Amino acid sequence: MRRKICYGILFAYIFVMLLICARFTTVLYGHDFSFHAQRIDAIAQELQNGGELPVRIYHSTLGGLGYPSPLFYGDIFLYPAALLVSCNLVSVIQATKITIWAVMLGAGISFYASLRILRAGREAAFVSAVFYMFSPYCLTDFFVRAAVGEALGLIFAPLAVAAFYRILHGDTRRRYVLLLSLSMAALLLSHLLTTVIVAVLLLFWVIVHYCRAFLREHRADFSPLLRLLWAACICVGVTAWFIFPMLEQIYRTPDLAAFSGSGYSPEEWVVSAANHFITYDGLCVLLRYPSLPVHSLLKTVSMEVTVGAYLYPLLAAALAFALERKHLNRRKAAAGLLLFCAVIIAAMSTKFIWHLKILHPIQFPWRLLVLYTAAMGILCALYLGQKHLSAITKSIVCLGFAAASLIFCVPTLMVTRDVTKPQQSYGSFSVGLCDYLRLGCHYGDLEEKCVIVNDPDSNYTLEKSPNSLAVSFIQSQGETVELPLIYVYGYTAHDKSSTQEYEVSCSPGGYVQVRLPENGTGTMIVAYTGTTVQRISGWISAISLLLILLDGVVILARKRQPTAIARKSNAK
Repeated sequence: MRRKICYGILFAYIFVMLLICARFTTVLYGHDFSFHAQRIDAIAQELQNGGELPVRIYHSTLGGLGYPSPLFYGDIFLYPAALLVSCNLVSVIQATKITIWAVMLGAGISFYASLRILRAGREAAFVSAVFYMFSPYCLTDFFVRAAVGEALGLIFAPLAVAAFYRILHGDTRRRYVLLLSLSMAALLLSHLLTTVIVAVLLLFWVIVHYCRAFLREHRADFSPLLRLLWAACICVGVTAWFIFPMLEQIYRTPDLAAFSGSGYSPEEWVVSAANHFITYDGLCVLLRYPSLPVHSLLKTVSMEVTVGAYLYPLLAAALAFALERKHLNRRKAAAGLLLFCAVIIAAMSTKFIWHLKILHPIQFPWRLLVLYTAAMGILCALYLGQKHLSAITKSIVCLGFAAASLIFCVPTLMVTRDVTKPQQSYGSFSVGLCDYLRLGCHYGDLEEKCVIVNDPDSNYTLEKSPNSLAVSFIQSQGETVELPLIYVYGYTAHDKSSTQEYEVSCSPGGYVQVRLPENGTGTMIVAYTGTTVQRISGWISAISLLLILLDGVVILARKRQPTAIARKSNAK
């Protein structure tokens, strides 16, 4: 009877959270929604126009100037949504919504699978996966920020951590090596900054593990380390088609703002201590008429991203640890997770830490919450999986997680948002703050440059097609012509009627420029044809995937062989 009541409360919680999320998605005000909608639309247009796969340049973006986002920001997981759009089955807005909901469901499923890999019970894994899916940071990425790339990281990061844990602690079976390598590969193709955070965490974990082994046992088993190195090699092989072209572009165009982010100083986004208890919108509601000292004490520091209610599960878990410490089997694991989460919260609330240049690559302190959320979910499963813990202790843990999501949702998604405002639009210039462009390219200049004006007095004219630009010239004098295309390495120009190639370079303004022939007349085609590195790395990734598939076939064949022999012996 008690179990039925518990399940009833859990499903009521799920139902309420889904209602809140469904009501919230009627308004598309997510910070990055237009950016990711534009990405899906651009890929769909490439598919419709017969562009090369994988897509390297969004030719329709920036008014036809082209946008090299795929060279630096993996978009492989946006292809299903783009395919639906290209087949005219759904609109771009609907496809983006479907993607967000699919990522949300995928995060819950992957976290359940990760906890099962860590040998958590089914019930504990299911409840923890529900709390993970509706945690404040996950909901922030799903709906408030609409950061599809970072939200995809919430799917693959827990799988990578779970497989890493099994390998490091002696379980070096192929399945975990393959899971670790493919999870990190998928994470790399989803969001680079999350990959950096997870990779640094795993590296630090390895160092601590072997330092403890040397200090306590004076010897260490290096077979897990060899397996981890093998997983890293597989990951590099699978993602070679993305990694090496990205490094090539960074090397060829040193002033490319590929990792500039939003350009804000990380310390400007430090979160106040009060914001960890309630959302920024909730603070605005509560402090509508505050006194000046109270407002100064509780306000955030330039905090536009909505966070809040992160401390409730941490405090609930700490209270449960204090109540049941004598009876908790895995005291060290629980204490370590609590300390890890407390350090992350402290880091987000301390300006001094964000002066450290080593943390600048992740841009903003709240990105650490991906680790905090995963650690809290594991801690929840750890408590719920202990059979000897009292029902009161488990209830405290569950209430802390439920309170976090509800306190986050009510002021953020329900109170301060107007569901009657018009739908957010997007266009070819919906590319955030123009990351992945040369530093000379400014937003206003791009809008002016994208309009192709053919001067009748000039000796050349331009004609834009979906994937190329035709330049017709008459009696050219060897002059250099700047074209309305954003320059990245890989553009080529050739004569339309012959195989003659023309010199392509980057103009001082960051656009493609071509040198016309001396005393010539004709038409040249300028298009992005890729690089040798892209083609070679593509073959490396294809061969790597083929070897993985062949290895899987061999393993299945070996498993079936004893079964077939047993059947023959039984038949005799």
